[in-house]
Amino acid sequence: MAETRFFEPASECNSCLDALDDLRWVAASTFRVGAWALGVRSSNGAIDDLLRRVLAAHVLDIDAPANFSALMADDRARSFHFLYRASDALVRTRVAGRVVRTLISHLSTFVDSPRSAIRLDATASTWPA
Repeated sequence: MAETRFFEPASECNSCLDALDDLRWVAASTFRVGAWALGVRSSNGAIDDLLRRVLAAHVLDIDAPANFSALMADDRARSFHFLYRASDALVRTRVAGRVVRTLISHLSTFVDSPRSAIRLDATASTWPA
């Protein structure tokens, strides 16, 4: 097995990264995708639990930088769910399942595939649509 590498989140907006870092994150998990150890933090423990079940074969018990951040709506202030890669918004939606599907799709881009392979952009989710 190849050595696990860390992918440092990069952003053109350091203050944007700092603002995300200052939010309350309930859970963080690390997943091995290809040769990379990728950190995913979440403001909702249920999303983290779902990701750990769906990606169980890829869970690493190490800390990695937060490459992706799932900021889930709550009943008080936020009505939208967001997924960020570093500080770049990948999705803004009212449907929580879209955050999970978008995250899995973006995680899959870190896998090196042979040139002859056909890549399908499809995922399954047990999270409510």
